[in-house]
Amino acid sequence: EVLNPNSSMKIMTFNSIGLDKFGKFRKNGNTFVTYQCFTFFFLPIFPFGAYRIEELEGEQYRVYGSVKTSMLEVMSVYLSYYTWFFIIIFGLNLVF
Repeated sequence: EVLNPNSSMKIMTFNSIGLDKFGKFRKNGNTFVTYQCFTFFFLPIFPFGAYRIEELEGEQYRVYGSVKTSMLEVMSVYLSYYTWFFIIIFGLNLVF
């Protein structure tokens, strides 16, 4: 399933803007597929790719390589994060 075993995934954010990983899909043992996205205020804006990774201790992980992107998984990432965003925003509007 790994398309490019030599690919790497960079995770770097500054003040919640940058590149981060989102989602856990297609689990296989200790590994799973996650999406690297450009983020703005902790929200995924644009996906750069899908990677099979294994989480190690703490904030560390091992990247096995890039995998084929699934549009259904990308839409699931957007739906889950933006649903919470709108619930929080509109929930705060109802309180004030």
